[in-house]
This record gives sequence, structure tokens and C-alpha cells, in this order.
Amino acid sequence: MTKLYELSKTNLDSTSNFRGIIRVTATYQEYIDTIVAKYPDLTIISDNIYIKFADPEVERLLKNSVGDGTGVTLAQAAAATL
Repeated sequence: MTKLYELSKTNLDSTSNFRGIIRVTATYQEYIDTIVAKYPDLTIISDNIYIKFADPEVERLLKNSVGDGTGVTLAQAAAATL
């Protein structure tokens, strides 16, 4: 598979202008909001949005019980009965 382009942290700055659509499997909404605020011509589409929890222990338990081990999506939380 050929890479279309490769980026490193060092060349991402406020003068970079990214355009297009990126689809991700799952992420947190705040990450999408932060990136799009910095690069308004970039659209990020996520199949699932992870939920943030204030209590890290609750988040850890839910990630492993109803989530995918990485996070808990809105769909996973809606399907779970605790």
C-alpha cells in the first residue's frame, strides 16, 4: 500500500493548510473539535465517538466491561445495561 503523504509532529503548525475528509473508526469529540478548529478546511468523520469520564477508575472499568478496551462509544453505552 502506498502512502499518500507522511506527516510528523514537527511539521504540523498553524500555517499548514489541510483540506479534505478523514474517516476514523473511533475518537473523542474534543479531539475532532480541536483539530477542525485549527484546520477548518479539514473534515473528520468518526464512526463512533468515545465518551469521556471524570473518574479515571470508572472509565477504566467501563472500557474493559462494555467498551472495546480503548474507550466506550455512545453506541456501546446505549446498548449496555448496568
